[in-house]
Amino acid sequence: MDDLISRSELLDICEQQGHVDVDDLVMEPCETNEKYATIMAFNKLRLKVGFTRLCELLQAEVEGRCVVLPCKPSDVTVYQLRSKKHAKGVGISPRHVGSTSVWGEGRYALHHQGLDDCLDSGLGKTWFLTKEEAEAALKGENHEADPV
Repeated sequence: MDDLISRSELLDICEQQGHVDVDDLVMEPCETNEKYATIMAFNKLRLKVGFTRLCELLQAEVEGRCVVLPCKPSDVTVYQLRSKKHAKGVGISPRHVGSTSVWGEGRYALHHQGLDDCLDSGLGKTWFLTKEEAEAALKGENHEADPV
């Protein structure tokens, strides 16, 4: 049990290492069960990620530099819908994501072997994380106006 650390202890350590000014963090009050769950989540994460890295991530979040992607930025397949304008016609194209670009306000694009990148605004509309989601969208909507 000595390995367990509370959220406040983690923040104290981060502040001591100069990563985060705790006074700048706005913490909303939460229920006892939610507090316990938060502490347990930090403890589980701490076992996989060192204090220094956790402090770096916390600092990046405070400064607005964190972006959470829907999948790993490499070695992943996503499924992009095709319109009737596509050479193969209406359907689904599996796309192997090789890299990601991130720009202001948390926007991102997943780059793959095809011509049209998967933009964050198209997730769940023109591209999907699973083939089943893409198939369901293809059956449920008319994608003739889509440029892909």
